[in-house]
Amino acid sequence: RTSTIDVFEALPVLLAEDFSQCEHLTVIAPSSSLLYIPDPVHIQKIASLLPTSYLLMGTIQENRGGYSLLLRLLIPDQQKIVVVGSVDGQISTLSEMRTAILQKVIETMEIKCKVPEIAQISNVDAFEKYLRALHLMQLNSGTELDSAKTLLLRAIQIDHSFGLAYGALADIKLRMFSASNDSQFLQAAGEYPQRAL
Repeated sequence: RTSTIDVFEALPVLLAEDFSQCEHLTVIAPSSSLLYIPDPVHIQKIASLLPTSYLLMGTIQENRGGYSLLLRLLIPDQQKIVVVGSVDGQISTLSEMRTAILQKVIETMEIKCKVPEIAQISNVDAFEKYLRALHLMQLNSGTELDSAKTLLLRAIQIDHSFGLAYGALADIKLRMFSASNDSQFLQAAGEYPQRAL
């Protein structure tokens, strides 16, 4: 079984969506930052290649069934890293952890905006499968997309009303349509959001 820490590999995707709902913030795809090593030695390279004022970095440690995320903000213009703080929790409290991360980062950036409401997790097992699938989707290869699809279908079996999982399945079908131009994938991509509704 994969370590639960691997589930947190999907956290940048979730946080990018969360931050994009905040006023006065524009968020680039989290996958862009994966190409660079986020440390002071590489700040200038990141600043020249990514059009960003801040880069959020985090490390995670497992602690007796719980997890602790240490957050830092890389500020390329000033060539410095600011410690934001830490957030503790478990997969079951990931919604609260995301809210705490948003609040701490927004406060550190000294931006006044309302923190978006994040839906509570209704089924931890289904949500964990969804997170694993999100991570695999970021890798964007055929094998990973097949594995992601399997995980999402399992998540839906567990929780039939899991709208995010249906949306991710639609995304996979759209990618398959784009790669093959096979209209059956496009039709399936349209059916998943209807099932979610």
